[in-house]
Amino acid sequence: MLARYVGHLRGELAGSSHRTLVYPGVHAVLDALEARDDCVLGLLTGNVEEGARLKLRSAAARSGSATGFAASA
Repeated sequence: MLARYVGHLRGELAGSSHRTLVYPGVHAVLDALEARDDCVLGLLTGNVEEGARLKLRSAAARSGSATGFAASA
């Protein structure tokens, strides 16, 4: 069932009508936090790992930044 979900998600994200929204400043904040040695970044998606990776990849590809972290729920 999870493989089916990931397959549908992959198709949805690749669709020409899909638009991934990244709020202004998010990538700059993540980059600044990632550069700090007193901060650990993580992402809790409530999603399966491959789904989280696909969503992050979609956001990075459309915004020009490659910053991202994925974790399974």
